Amino acid sequence: MSDEKLYTGITSQSFVKSKEEKQEKKHEANEKRKLLLPAGELLKAEFAKEIDKVSRIEYVDLSKLNNEFEVKAELMAQRRTIVILMVIENRLSNLLRDNK
Repeated sequence: MSDEKLYTGITSQSFVKSKEEKQEKKHEANEKRKLLLPAGELLKAEFAKEIDKVSRIEYVDLSKLNNEFEVKAELMAQRRTIVILMVIENRLSNLLRDNK
C-alpha cells in the first residue's frame, strides 16, 4: 500500500482557506439579512397575498380561451407561477432567518 492512496489533498492551509470562505459567506448573508429585515415581513405578506390570488380559478379569464388545450396550458402556467412565487418566498424566509 502506497502513501499516495492516503493523500486527500487537504492541507492545514487549505482548511484555513475554506474556513475563511465560510466566514465570508456567513458575513455576506448577515449583511443581506440586515438589509432585508425591515421590509421582510411586508414582503412575505405580499408574496402570500399574490400566491393566494394566483391560486384562485378566477385569476384566469376563461372567456378568452378557445379550447381545452388553451385552458390546460393556462392552468399549467398558473401552477408554475405559484411554484415560482413559493420558491422565492422560501428563499426570502431563509435569508431572514437568524441562524445564531
